[in-house]
Amino acid sequence: LEFMHILTRVNRKVATEFESFSLDATFHAKKQIPCIVSMLTKELYFYH
Repeated sequence: LEFMHILTRVNRKVATEFESFSLDATFHAKKQIPCIVSMLTKELYFYH
């Protein structure tokens, strides 16, 4: 898999399956998502 494909899958999983849990109602049941910033100059692949 190409590295950006892996990061995209992680983003989707985090966005759909997780939300915050807080005793403070202001922060309870909120969503976050990782922000992908890349300075790669070549494609990076992981083989399995």
